Amino acid sequence: MWIIAFAGFVSLGARLACRDWRYIYVAAALLLPMLPYVLGEPIIRYRFPVGGLLVFLAADIVWRTAQFALKLRPSLGFSLTSYRKDS
Repeated sequence: MWIIAFAGFVSLGARLACRDWRYIYVAAALLLPMLPYVLGEPIIRYRFPVGGLLVFLAADIVWRTAQFALKLRPSLGFSLTSYRKDS
């Protein structure tokens, strides 16, 4: 779960670094529920309010990284959006 949380925060940072300002709302949804627990008692069981959102952010960065890697290597012969044409 720590890897997913790290990947989620990396994804959020990357999107904000690209100036995708829609993710500022995601940052608020992540940071505001966590703030009382960070200041008080950081226990793993208090991750429920932000865990799902971090999973989606981690999936987002995995997807974007795979798309970027496939654009760099078009000779692999497949893509994430490939389909079969009947000729």
